[in-house]
Amino acid sequence: MTETREQMHCPKCGKPMVLALVPGGKGERAPRCFNCDGPDPLKSDEAEGWVKSPLRPPTE
Repeated sequence: MTETREQMHCPKCGKPMVLALVPGGKGERAPRCFNCDGPDPLKSDEAEGWVKSPLRPPTE
């Protein structure tokens, strides 16, 4: 990357990137665009586990 001290911009959307912790890394950081690569909260392990659970709302 040519941009080091300056604000880095996403090559896909052009929005500013931020340094974020690398998943599974040991405190390593990498530039990340939360607009393009942001986590989808509905596809998280917690949300998928809740959807697949046998718990359902009461029916009256």
